[in-house]
Amino acid sequence: MAAVQRTDSALRLNVHFHSLVLDGVYVHENDDPRSPLEFRELDTPTRTDIAEVAARTAARVEKLLRAHGKSLDPELVEDTPPELALDEPGLAACYAAAAQGLSVSGDRAGQPPLRLIASPDPPARPRAVDATDQPIAEVRGINIHAVQVVDGRDRRRVERLCKYITRPRRAGPPRAPRGRQARADVQEGVARRHASARVRAS
Repeated sequence: MAAVQRTDSALRLNVHFHSLVLDGVYVHENDDPRSPLEFRELDTPTRTDIAEVAARTAARVEKLLRAHGKSLDPELVEDTPPELALDEPGLAACYAAAAQGLSVSGDRAGQPPLRLIASPDPPARPRAVDATDQPIAEVRGINIHAVQVVDGRDRRRVERLCKYITRPRRAGPPRAPRGRQARADVQEGVARRHASARVRAS
């Protein structure tokens, strides 16, 4: 299951994907198609595994960009400033800082604002002591974070992940009952199909 998020938590433009995938495979016991399917967990992906996925994704994104005359390489991007930067340089600077998540004044001018982040739940799995062991990688601006793992029988955490990736594009609770029902349907579908599986979020 995947969902496209077009903004970050501060409603800045930041197109990214949230995916819930099975962290394993279903197999028939002894390759007998008459036997029931059993879920077999896969090993946790390594940083190298995730870096390979990020590299393939970056290559595909670059191919699409080139087809439209764009590039991820700063030296290949047109250096003509946008019209707003010429007409309203102060406003353009504020827009640029907001898009990058930087403060424009005060003690932290040019730096990201301080944020306090706390999770009400303990980690689903003990974190690796060495950060290099975690399934996190970035290649040419494409970053993948695949640390979160939840046992499929832990309904509360699966529900929390489903709610997180299907949250609305604005802050606050959803207003429309239809939106709540859509998320409930998604959660129920995941619960029915993979009740005993392990789910990895990225």
